[in-house]
Amino acid sequence: MKKKGIAIFLALVFVISVAIGCCFLFDFNFEYQNKTFSTTSNLTQKVDINMARVDIASLYINSCVSVYVETKDIGYSLGSGACVAAKGYKTSSGYVAERGAYFVTNYHVISNLVEEDFAEFDSKAYIILNGQVSKHECKLLWHDKDVDMALLYCDDNLVDEIDNFGWIDIKDRTIDCDEIQKLNFDKIFTIGTPLNLEYQNTLALGYVSNQKLKESYTSKELFVYNSNSEYKFTTNEKVIPSRQTLYYYDVLNNAYQDLIMMNLDITNGNSGGAIFDESGYIVGLSTLGINYQLANTSALNFAVPIYPLTRILDKAIEFNEGITQISNIIKIQDLGVFGGDKNELLYIMDFGSIKETGEKSYYLDGRFFNAQELNKYKDYDGDGFIIFSSEGELEEGFILTSIAFNDEEKVIKNRNDLIYYLYSCKKGDVINLKGVDFNSKLQEKSYIIEL
Repeated sequence: MKKKGIAIFLALVFVISVAIGCCFLFDFNFEYQNKTFSTTSNLTQKVDINMARVDIASLYINSCVSVYVETKDIGYSLGSGACVAAKGYKTSSGYVAERGAYFVTNYHVISNLVEEDFAEFDSKAYIILNGQVSKHECKLLWHDKDVDMALLYCDDNLVDEIDNFGWIDIKDRTIDCDEIQKLNFDKIFTIGTPLNLEYQNTLALGYVSNQKLKESYTSKELFVYNSNSEYKFTTNEKVIPSRQTLYYYDVLNNAYQDLIMMNLDITNGNSGGAIFDESGYIVGLSTLGINYQLANTSALNFAVPIYPLTRILDKAIEFNEGITQISNIIKIQDLGVFGGDKNELLYIMDFGSIKETGEKSYYLDGRFFNAQELNKYKDYDGDGFIIFSSEGELEEGFILTSIAFNDEEKVIKNRNDLIYYLYSCKKGDVINLKGVDFNSKLQEKSYIIEL
């Protein structure tokens, strides 16, 4: 994609809903011995090949939920989600879940549960069942901002509160599947909570509108303020001392890859809602929408593929159930690096400078970066993942192009290739990272590291 095209097309994209919250500490010592959970069912197994999308939606309606994140002294955020596992779910390793229910949603719906700018505020996440008033508190088991996905866990006995509650199967139809299985102008549908709870579990029908996966980015407001004669940066206006002069700017918040483009009517609150195919499988999550005022349409929207969840769901359940003593879900951050690929560099350079500091606006993962320092990479046109900064063994300027493990080598063309590969790894694996050193005129270099 050319830089001019990025500036024109991607300016249309905005994040559907704003997330609020704080991080729940994972407590492994759950007190389950005094609780009884009714066995739930796999609703997807009840789907008949002759069922229309509206009939499948009627079957799924009680397992599609609203995700409610409440932050003290700030407010609340509302998104959507779906149950992807519950008691009776059997993992690929043969273990059967014995507790509660698991719900998938977007990361940006629950982002302030983990983002540093909101660490001072008390936040809690809940799910709300179809037509119910009561809120069920959840724990955050896993999240990854890079793929805009999060997994919540609720240990309440939801079967006693609502009929026909169960889990819904997920299926990769975009990343690592046979060509014949890939989404190709398929009919799809979603069940979500647009705008507010009055419209909970609203059905929207549509179709995949483009065969090729798309890329885009989203931005957020960054407040710049002067404190003790130095500039500070935050996305949370509540933490700024009183009587400060405020400036705010649009800054890069997240870069998206492998987006599913769809003609499906979604809006604020639909974020995190499951995208279903005609067979009733969850194939993605509603994530982004076109700004109506700019595009003069609300029909072109985007979903993140469900593929990441297919890689980590069983690991998260086995850890939560106590089958494994450590979490084996590996993310880029576990490498101790911060970086991106050539397309992300273009996104960064498209943003203007912050006039008070003279620095380009680049704000990711709760940290402000001087994008001008990345200017030297802007003409790099090769594949790979570029290390912008490092707190570990990998050095700044290393461009990762492949990973060798157990006599097999995987080519890394972009950021998502690295993300997906790491999901397949576990703690203790020793991998060989191969690539080139940008600072040494692209000389070959490699690192052997233990995850």
